[in-house]
Amino acid sequence: MALTTLAYHIENKLTIKSDKLDIDKLSTYHLNMLLSPYEFSFSVYDPIDNRCLRLESFTFPEKHVPGKNDKMLLEIFEANHVLPAAFWKKINIFISNRSYSIIPNEIYSLETAKKILGFDSQWNEEKDSMSVQEHSQFHIVSGYSKEINNFFKQLYPNRKVNINPVLKNLITQTYETKMTVFLDEKLLTIVAYKNGFSFCNTYDYKNMDDAIYYSMLVYKEMNMNPETVRTYVYGNSENASILQTRLFKYIRYVLLGKRPEGLKFCYKFDLIEDNRFFGLLNYSPND
Repeated sequence: MALTTLAYHIENKLTIKSDKLDIDKLSTYHLNMLLSPYEFSFSVYDPIDNRCLRLESFTFPEKHVPGKNDKMLLEIFEANHVLPAAFWKKINIFISNRSYSIIPNEIYSLETAKKILGFDSQWNEEKDSMSVQEHSQFHIVSGYSKEINNFFKQLYPNRKVNINPVLKNLITQTYETKMTVFLDEKLLTIVAYKNGFSFCNTYDYKNMDDAIYYSMLVYKEMNMNPETVRTYVYGNSENASILQTRLFKYIRYVLLGKRPEGLKFCYKFDLIEDNRFFGLLNYSPND
């Protein structure tokens, strides 16, 4: 595990490499990346062995705005000998932002999606792209800048790059009544389940008081019983453990989340908590 700082004061918070990673087999691996306004992380995934082979995480010194300060992101690629490789079997980018809507299948259409996304998040069809993910009961419609498309097309001109919302990996199929909380550097996503998926929203947060306020707000809005309903906390920093401790004051069962079931790791990954990087690691290679 490494901690370094690049020229633009981008902090390399984490680097873990498995001895099983074989550079000569990159054409059989999947490169998965997660991009938010405040951080960038990536993993190398072996679909044959269902194994995570590499994980790295970076934080930006200022908010990343696609097309305006892409030099920060470009520096990460130029300083890394794995990321620029052009022959991955599959390249996936998961976008974490607040520009999304979840639309029931009964009312979904492409035109409806564009209107709702534009109303909720100032999505602009001229400047932004849209990703649509279909689930059994709803569609996730997510917006992101066309500059992101342009940036990665220049990096991987001969490869198809799949761009999807990170919510694709956060919302799971379950009938357990529960709440899951996902903490990024400055974004908080809460997903609630009552007889299946019931609620999702992403908030900007500055401190733990904000995170607690939004968590309890969702509990109240969803009419959940804090004595019986479990809350699972995930996060890419120590904030997850802090939030867990403070939520105990209000909620009886607060647990740190676990890694995706079945995904393999070498012993080096024991250095990080199981609740970290769920949005990046909970990936279905067949999607």
